[in-house]
Amino acid sequence: MGTDRIAARSDVRIRRMDHTAMSKVILFDVYGWGGWHLDPARGQAQIVRRIREEGVETVGPFDPGDGSMPEVAKKAAAGGATMMYCGDSCGANRFSWLQGWAPGIKWAYAALIQPSLYCNAGCPPIAASAKQVDVFYTSFLTFPLPGLGCFKPQPVNTLDRNGMAQSFKYPGSYLVNNGRTTLNYIDQRLHVHPGDDDAGTQSIILKQAQALLAAR
Repeated sequence: MGTDRIAARSDVRIRRMDHTAMSKVILFDVYGWGGWHLDPARGQAQIVRRIREEGVETVGPFDPGDGSMPEVAKKAAAGGATMMYCGDSCGANRFSWLQGWAPGIKWAYAALIQPSLYCNAGCPPIAASAKQVDVFYTSFLTFPLPGLGCFKPQPVNTLDRNGMAQSFKYPGSYLVNNGRTTLNYIDQRLHVHPGDDDAGTQSIILKQAQALLAAR
């Protein structure tokens, strides 16, 4: 299933990417190993489908190792679109890498669903090019392997808009990167990876998409 979807996505990723209007909302969709192989419910596919039904355009799905992501993201954002990101498992970890590869993109919202402890080697911090990031994490003891969804990406700095450093407690919500990024750590209280089929998680992401559409 995963291989077929990867092979087919070259058509999916480019569709509906004309930039005749300045008010588009575009979702960048990245599946991790958990999303491709451990998720029979296809939770992230459900999220993307529901967001698309609201009127958001989608690009992807991508595998985290796909080297074309930066250029495709730049093309998607080139017309002034409002950019969203959704990734599960190692796809969640990949967001901050993409920020570094395409620093000119301003991300209105990123949903990072159960970033994996096993994909965090060298993972850069979340940069100020993201306005809001929701990190949906779970405990270390997850099925089928401990640590799959417990990694909590950190920001470039913990300074609020007044330049005051903050200490994090989890779960929690913080204004970081000198007040430029709202970073929410949300405990899913699940013990199954990747957790993208969780109704509460899906509802939060869908509401963010609706708010971005309403703000156009």
